[in-house]
Amino acid sequence: MALNFLNDMRSYDASRQYVTFWGHDSAFEVTFRLDTTALKRFSGLDTLSEAIALKAFDENRDRIRFAAQKMYQGKPERYVELSAQDM
Repeated sequence: MALNFLNDMRSYDASRQYVTFWGHDSAFEVTFRLDTTALKRFSGLDTLSEAIALKAFDENRDRIRFAAQKMYQGKPERYVELSAQDM
């Protein structure tokens, strides 16, 4: 079955510098973590607050999900890390 994103939930972790979001492959939940290098590039800023990071994520959600699907197809796992290089 294909990877689906059933909700728009996402969470910013300032201490680890990433945004977590979730997808589903059949009954399995897949956790994705996007490091802030991509979000910094999207926002054009060198430092990010939680609000700016989540705004950058939301404004680029389709692009991020496309990259997540591409990465997941290459290695179907329950945990996938994404960075600016994957965008």
